[in-house]
Amino acid sequence: MSFRSSRSPLALAAALAIGVGLAGAAAAQTATGSTGTGTTATEGAGGDRHQMMFKRIDADQNGSVSQQEMETWRSKAVFRLDADADGKVTKEELDQHIAQRQAEGGQAPDSEKFFSTYDANGDGAIDEEELKSGGSQRFQTADTDANGELSMEEWTALQGS
Repeated sequence: MSFRSSRSPLALAAALAIGVGLAGAAAAQTATGSTGTGTTATEGAGGDRHQMMFKRIDADQNGSVSQQEMETWRSKAVFRLDADADGKVTKEELDQHIAQRQAEGGQAPDSEKFFSTYDANGDGAIDEEELKSGGSQRFQTADTDANGELSMEEWTALQGS
């Protein structure tokens, strides 16, 4: 399955790094919601960047992020990095993205941490099921009040993990 929309870079996680994890590399998107590569002056502080990402992921704008919203965002963010459109993101594809982000002066996720979190079968590639499973575990851990939604406070704590 392919989620390709463009070849422009997207920072995975804050969240990915979202721990991403992941939920982060995408955290470096610009205020316009583009797949820009750097932070703006107003999002330079970690809190501002986390708030902006939270608002982008909160699709229904209800002030919290559901697991479905997180899964949708994470899948789009990660699979934009799938350069060969094989339905998997390899460490090489992520490392290429990281190198590009760093060359442009942007923040980049820790690929080792990302792969240790999501590559359950250890094959060096992350597929949709691994992404969903790893993300679900991270979401459940972050949802400290167990209400099925992440508040801004829970989201911010997740980004630091």
